[in-house]
Amino acid sequence: MEANEMFDLIRSGTAGREKVARHLYDDAKLKNGVRKVIGKLGANEEEFNEIFNYALVQLIKNVLRDGSFTIKTNVNSYIFGIARNLFLQKKRARKTATAELEDDIRVDESAFVDLKIINEEKRDLLSKVLDNLGLKCREVLMYWASGYKMAEIAKLLNYSSDVVVRRKKMNCLNELSVYLDANTHLKMMLAS
Repeated sequence: MEANEMFDLIRSGTAGREKVARHLYDDAKLKNGVRKVIGKLGANEEEFNEIFNYALVQLIKNVLRDGSFTIKTNVNSYIFGIARNLFLQKKRARKTATAELEDDIRVDESAFVDLKIINEEKRDLLSKVLDNLGLKCREVLMYWASGYKMAEIAKLLNYSSDVVVRRKKMNCLNELSVYLDANTHLKMMLAS
């Protein structure tokens, strides 16, 4: 189907739009091209499905918004561009949201003991130190040190989400840091 024919069908009404949408959605070459374009940018299959659908909707919106809408390339190339831009917007938004969350809970973790490589002797000492932080902090930090993901910890300890656990972990690490700064002999024993 040629671009002008597609655009006329889109403008003709709901049935025309559905026909064009179905034609584009079933176009294996188009799908593979979009998958390749955004796959190179790091998109997974779930993101591909979302972006592909949004790209088709955006093309239809663009045609409906401007009665004299035309493109200088073929329709597939135009959709590749839409998909690429949509994915990059999504990626930037995700990066911004992650950066904002990290800013909210940023802590100098270099001052903390690397809980993952402590030997048995230090583990006993650490256990006594963690007892001073309370049961919830102890549980969160021990699961985290054992390599559990935040979502797993949330489920195990009945927290509402992994974000809550992440904040709890950071608060507990802050408490641990303050405690160890006040008890430097313990900090040195754990760090050695």
